[in-house]
Amino acid sequence: YTIMIENFCILGTCVALAFMVAFNQNSGGGFHLNASMIALYLVLLVLGVIGEVCNKMQTISLEQDWVVVMTGQDSELLSRTNVILKRIDLLCKVLAPGVIGIFLDLFGSDRLSSSFVGIVVLGLWNFCSWPIEYTVLREVYEGIPDLQKKKIVNEDEFYQNLLADHEADPSNDGKSVVNSVKEYLQHPVFLASLSFCMLFMTVLDNGTLITSYLTWRSVNASILGIQRGMGAVVGLAGTFAFMHLTSKGGVEKVGLASIWLFALTMAPSVVILLLFGENRTSDYALIGGMIFSRAALWIFDLAERQLMQERVEESSRGVMNSMQVATYQTLYCVIQVCGMIFSDPSQFLILAIISLAGLLLAAAVYTLWFFMQRKKDTSESYSIYSSLVSGDNS
Repeated sequence: YTIMIENFCILGTCVALAFMVAFNQNSGGGFHLNASMIALYLVLLVLGVIGEVCNKMQTISLEQDWVVVMTGQDSELLSRTNVILKRIDLLCKVLAPGVIGIFLDLFGSDRLSSSFVGIVVLGLWNFCSWPIEYTVLREVYEGIPDLQKKKIVNEDEFYQNLLADHEADPSNDGKSVVNSVKEYLQHPVFLASLSFCMLFMTVLDNGTLITSYLTWRSVNASILGIQRGMGAVVGLAGTFAFMHLTSKGGVEKVGLASIWLFALTMAPSVVILLLFGENRTSDYALIGGMIFSRAALWIFDLAERQLMQERVEESSRGVMNSMQVATYQTLYCVIQVCGMIFSDPSQFLILAIISLAGLLLAAAVYTLWFFMQRKKDTSESYSIYSSLVSGDNS
């Protein structure tokens, strides 16, 4: 039911934004921070948080659990399904701003009217689409029996806990959070997950900080729009390359190559900014780095996602993926705090260096996990071989 709550939050956000536009229009088009505007901002904040939480819950359920169940033990089918979902995601990110932009341009220079039309279009789209989304998901859920089954790893322990629920200690909620953290930290796939999370601690990501910096540098908004579009196209190319690469070298090796390629593709942009300072050369170096690095980024995203799908037990998927989301959101907040500390646009170089250091460290962490896992897999294979040989001799 999170899909209904999320769409309700979007509709509520559209209503709040419409009221804000109306208030601005009544006040002569100027911005006035009064009690009504503060209340609307609070409504936007609350609805935005609830909607984002629901969105993350959907993502974890659909992309990290349902997909694995639906594809069974077929690793190639799982890769193809992940790639299709990623392409849909990238296409939506490319098309959605353009469609809204068309409606905004219909009203030319009348910013309030164009904003109101954009809000109405967005609200109507979600109002009409959420019943379809809910119906389709319901059909998939009811059409695949395995999605309706919850695997019980230890039945004796499960039923003992079920009978003892009425004696449960109220402090168990706090312990469950601690246990979730411990499970995440102790899981064999933790370092691979951590390296993925560390990629969020960057300003080299088409986000608000680098967009603000390039705007401050008087880079034309149309160039920034073209850069995002070209980056999405390059990212789509990466999804096509992913299938070919995994068939040749395996998901783990693809992840290793792609994360280093991503870090090294962004490195020249930061080096040029460091050597030449703030000029057109460094501006376009940053833009070019963000464009050409998207392929490696999305390849690693797909590789890490499949690792989490295949190497995390069914009973631990919810905890592991929730902890991963919490971790990368925390690291994202860290770089935003750094942005507040180094808020002067002339200090952007510091943020860029922190970001590059984070990318290189993420690549090093994944490399450490890769060789540790490779050594473990080799030892397990040798143990199995030794036991088979011993059994034949006996």
